[in-house]
Amino acid sequence: MTRWLTRKRRTFEMSRRVVGVDGGLVRIEQRFSGTEEGVVLATAGSWFASLVEVHRGELSFRTGLDVRNAGRRFLLYCPPRSIIRMPAGAAAVTTDGVGSLRLPEGLPREPLALPLSDGDWSPTMERVAALLARRGAVRIDADQGCDPRVIAARQLLVDKAFAALPVGGVARQLGWHSSVLSRRFSQAYGITPRNYCQRLRIHTSVMRLFTGVAITRVAFDVGFGDLSQFYRQFRRVTGETPGRYREAGSG
Repeated sequence: MTRWLTRKRRTFEMSRRVVGVDGGLVRIEQRFSGTEEGVVLATAGSWFASLVEVHRGELSFRTGLDVRNAGRRFLLYCPPRSIIRMPAGAAAVTTDGVGSLRLPEGLPREPLALPLSDGDWSPTMERVAALLARRGAVRIDADQGCDPRVIAARQLLVDKAFAALPVGGVARQLGWHSSVLSRRFSQAYGITPRNYCQRLRIHTSVMRLFTGVAITRVAFDVGFGDLSQFYRQFRRVTGETPGRYREAGSG
């Protein structure tokens, strides 16, 4: 098993490691602790499902309607093209999950949280599908209650995230000034459009590196025209180099 891949900030630390890769399905364990105003999870073409256990503090989900708490032990499911806001407080959390670059047929198309009891979880596609077929899952995405125009802007950003200057292109397409798009988007999702696109690029890069794709190919496929810029952005977001992530997947 590979060593932990760690990102440290002054009051926040997150670590992850790859347990295994099988046919493009990646199993990842994560842990994070400390204080952060909020964690934003964003996916482009990939998806994941994780057992989440909250050992200290609280972990909740902020939508445009309210703040929802899924409890101390739950399944977190995030399909492609999703965005989730999690006010983390001073939480200490561990996760054990699976994900891949393609969503299997039959799984839901919206982010969900489902409370779990002891013994409910195993990190397999069969178990994920069975759990998501149960009643009791709560929709947790940040799109709920948002202005439909802002939701449309987010979907356009997903489409254009790997292109050059995606924020300006989306603003022009909507007939907005870039500052208007930035203000409305940040109010809805707690992140700027520019940082959102960077998250999509890096999250996609992580999944592709874990499945063995070459670093140079990943960098250019997700929109980095300069390999050194890709290394800088990747390390700033993850705390590690792309090489360490590719090594973790191959290991």
